[in-house]
Order: sequence, then C-alpha cells, then structure tokens
Amino acid sequence: MQKQGFVLLEVITAVVILSTLMVVTTQVWQSMAKNRYQQEWVTDAEMIRQASLDYWGSQGAPPTVLNDIFTPAQLATLAQPWQQSWSLLETENWLELSLTAPSAADAKWFASQIAGAFVQAERIVVPIWQPVGNTSTEHLLHRTNVFGKPHLNSMEADLDMTNQAINNVGTLSVNQVTADAIQARTIFGTQVRASTIDVDTLQVTDVITPYNSLSDLAYWVGEYEQLWESCKQQGKCT
Repeated sequence: MQKQGFVLLEVITAVVILSTLMVVTTQVWQSMAKNRYQQEWVTDAEMIRQASLDYWGSQGAPPTVLNDIFTPAQLATLAQPWQQSWSLLETENWLELSLTAPSAADAKWFASQIAGAFVQAERIVVPIWQPVGNTSTEHLLHRTNVFGKPHLNSMEADLDMTNQAINNVGTLSVNQVTADAIQARTIFGTQVRASTIDVDTLQVTDVITPYNSLSDLAYWVGEYEQLWESCKQQGKCT
C-alpha cells in the first residue's frame, strides 16, 4: 500500500512537471512567434519605403496608394501590424507612410525599430524623402527642406561655383554684385556706378555729372537755339 502511494506521488509529480514544461514551452513559442511577426512588420515597412523611393525615382512623382507599387498578390503577402494597413500621404516636406497602433506605447516601440520614424500619439509615421539624383533637376543646385529646422535651409558659407553657371533664376535679391560682365534684357536700379559704359542705345530721364546735368544742358541748348533763330530772323546771324 505504501509502495502504491509512492507511485501515485511520482505520477502526480511527473504530471506537474510536464504541465509546467508545456506551459513554459507554449509561452516561449508564443514569444518567438510574436517576435517573428514583429520582425516581419519592420521588414515590410522598410520594403514599402524602398519600393516607394524606387517608384518616385522612376516615375518622377510619389505613389499615392500601395497599389501603385505592389500587385494585389504582393499586397496579400504584406504583414498588417495589429490588423492595420499602411497608408501613403504626400505632404509639403515628404511622403508619409503611416498606420495607427493600439496605443501610444505600441506606436513608440514600433517607431523605434524603423530608422527615421516618429510617432504622433498612436500614429506611426515613416517619412520618405524625395530621392535625389533621379529627378529631372538632378543637375541643379538645390537644398532639401528639413522639417522643424529652418536654419538648415540657409547658406552659412560662401558658394564657389568654379566658373559654372546658375541659370533660370526667378528673382535674385542681393546686397552687392561683383562681376566681370552682366548680360540682361532689362536692369532696374536706383543707383549704378561704373568707370566705363558702352551701349548702343541709352534711354534715361537725366544724366548728372560732377559739373552739370544732362537736363540742364538740354535746357540751355534749347535756349541757345531760340536765340540763334531770333538772331537769324533779324538778319544779324548767318
């Protein structure tokens, strides 16, 4: 009887150990599965960002929906974090890849896994900058606006173009221009100083020299012409 009691105790102990092992194994498996799913979320987010960049570079315009860059079959294989779908939104500064997490803490965790991502409450935002080098204006000097950092959009050093041209300037506002030559269809200014001016046609309201002004000279020339005509009419001047 005592022997049977020991056997029963051993069976109960074995069952308890097995149950504990099963619980631990299940938890480990669930944790591994969760980590695997979460890694798929991050991998797919990076893939969507790269595909959007490739589309933007080749088409010259950003995608508006995921269907622009993926086929229906490809979309079906994308992981959906918390059963949420990614969306695309073009803003003034970038193309925005985003989705909404169940909580701010979840959003913060997910954003920490993706380079450059940030959160807005429960919303995860992955900014996608316009690709440089694949646009039609790749040969033009330009700056990319940095959101929230306007000081990065200003020049703080001299720009040496090494005799290269800057073309098609809409408006140029400067304090001083020093140049060997300026070619323009029209120049408007309040003051121009030069040692030599060589022009085909000069149209001005007045020219002021250190000795006199052109308007004064024109006035006295007119007076002399009237006196000369009067003198000729009187027969005194020939």
